[in-house]
Amino acid sequence: IRGYVLEPGTTNRTSTLTGTSTSKPGAVSASQYLYGILHVTIASGTTLDVVIQSDISGFGTPTTRITFAQVTTSITAIYAARVAGPITDDFWRVVATMVGAGPYRLACAVGVGSA
Repeated sequence: IRGYVLEPGTTNRTSTLTGTSTSKPGAVSASQYLYGILHVTIASGTTLDVVIQSDISGFGTPTTRITFAQVTTSITAIYAARVAGPITDDFWRVVATMVGAGPYRLACAVGVGSA
């Protein structure tokens, strides 16, 4: 599966992150899955909630497609998830909500592939 980085994990985050919209990997057909991965390398706040959202364009009405398990103080945790298609939306972003002073450092990527 070819992955596309939504958050590169190079910056300490101390407040809500609304990632930049990307058109990669595009829509997900009925015979495909959306795969998401979250890697947390610094975790020193109270909680971190991370979702992957999609939209047809502009994120006026985003849809949450993947909700990762809540992160507390576990570092180097890797979380992976997959969701069955079809998903006709073709724009993607990551949103991370933090409680506590942080920081958190996270990397997040998505990809589309068959089972």
